[in-house]
Amino acid sequence: MTLQFRVVDARDADAIAVLRNYLLEVASTIPDAVVSEAEAQDVDDFTPPSGRFVLVVDGERVVGGGAVRRLDEITAEVKRMWVAGEERGTGLGSALLSELERQ
Repeated sequence: MTLQFRVVDARDADAIAVLRNYLLEVASTIPDAVVSEAEAQDVDDFTPPSGRFVLVVDGERVVGGGAVRRLDEITAEVKRMWVAGEERGTGLGSALLSELERQ
């Protein structure tokens, strides 16, 4: 596995797919939850200068991603972090979190 972290525009199709996967997974744990496409495309907080979106790519395959958004001049928060099910337990989540913190 050769992983790369790529900062992309949060409106990128792969970023939207990661957000959609994240939201669908969260919704699957909440009875009667509904995920709208609009939620997956609500990305203004994850675009510069207020935020960043990071994809984790293995070759051509997106295996994770997440966002960080700035709350004020010294505070930011990690948002919408997702790792593909088959990649869980490999340390990828920790590596992604470190990259998001670095961003």
